[in-house]
Amino acid sequence: MRRAVFYAAAALSLCSSLAGQANAQAFTENFDDVSLLAGNGWFIQNNSSPLGPNAWYQGVPTTATPDPGPFNAYNGANNAYIAANFASTTGGSGTISNWLLTPNRTFRNGDVLTFFTRKPTILGGQTDFPDRLQVRLSTNGASTNVGSGATAVGDFSTVLLEINPTLVANVYPQTWTMYTITVSGLPAPTSGRMAFRYFVTNGGPSGSNSDYIGVDNVVYTPYVCPAFTMSSGGALTGGSWGQAYSTALTQTGALGAPNFAVTSGALPPGLTLAANGTITGFPTTLGTFPFTVTVNDASGCSGSQSYSIQVTPAAAGFPLNVVAVAGNAEATVSWDAPASDGGSPVIDYTITVQPGGGTWTAPSSPFVVTGLTNGTPYTFTVTANTAAGSGAPSTASTAVTPLAPVPVAIPTLSEWALMGLSAILAMLGTVAMRRKERT
Repeated sequence: MRRAVFYAAAALSLCSSLAGQANAQAFTENFDDVSLLAGNGWFIQNNSSPLGPNAWYQGVPTTATPDPGPFNAYNGANNAYIAANFASTTGGSGTISNWLLTPNRTFRNGDVLTFFTRKPTILGGQTDFPDRLQVRLSTNGASTNVGSGATAVGDFSTVLLEINPTLVANVYPQTWTMYTITVSGLPAPTSGRMAFRYFVTNGGPSGSNSDYIGVDNVVYTPYVCPAFTMSSGGALTGGSWGQAYSTALTQTGALGAPNFAVTSGALPPGLTLAANGTITGFPTTLGTFPFTVTVNDASGCSGSQSYSIQVTPAAAGFPLNVVAVAGNAEATVSWDAPASDGGSPVIDYTITVQPGGGTWTAPSSPFVVTGLTNGTPYTFTVTANTAAGSGAPSTASTAVTPLAPVPVAIPTLSEWALMGLSAILAMLGTVAMRRKERT
């Protein structure tokens, strides 16, 4: 006999449009009663060509009468599994494409589907007619579109697993064997379905391929987001205005490559956060900037942490020299011109004097500050202004006190009379020298 007719004739056709779905994400289906699959969100469609009498149906146990089946269920009652066989197509030989769709779920990377499958044990002297099973994925929500015709796949274009893809004899397991599929590669949590597809070319009663397979104990386990642990919150390494800044945020818990993003607050102007958690740039504004960073993974899991970065004026970047000559009520300010500040070229300088609040802009060194008061201490500050902005780049400060001239005493007439000629000449020479110094 070509194949055992008993487990072909025992099939019950379930080629109906099944609807509904389980409320919980996780499910376990042991196929105790395949007539209940519709209410649990499963869907069956036989697209074989030519179309045979059997879709997926209740498994046939070895205890069945009058025609026993080839094997019993993996667990539960002996018939508690679902089966498909060569009678999915008819007319001698054809292409079997018999679909069993799981309930609609929101899939995320890390979700796991396990199931058991087998075919009859091939004993010595018997011929094995190869079988093939595919597990496919649709990410089109609750769609049941498996196309029309034996080669179509509709929305189920992604192959997650294929058992015996080249239809080789004695490859499909002949004892209950567990297979595990872990969802990966999704850009984000996605609504869809998985599908078991009994797919055999040159199958049917007279074909070279297709026999009988069973599927049992299908378990779908959603991925559970772990607790994300990010870099300790609070103040991160501070930055200096216009100076290169770099720090890296870290995390544990993400499945696959994490993605970091600022979700509230803002980084200091001039800084950016890369998707890998690295903060870089040249800060251009002083102050303390609080912000929150959220890290996501492709499974839709996330964690957040609050941080802040303080930007302070850059350290003195150049030497400063101030000279105040006694009696002139002015000072000459000079400095070494830095080429740049934090990668941005210097365009001019701001000279500020305190007290008094006088401020000047100078394109280069030196610069003469006038209008000072002799005997008053002053602080001179020079700020290098760059193309990135002003008010917070490198500065340098120093203090000097312009001195009042020392007064020269002039003798009276009576004092002149008491002086000898030599003393008079010496005094006149001293006076002339001091007057020359003042001019």
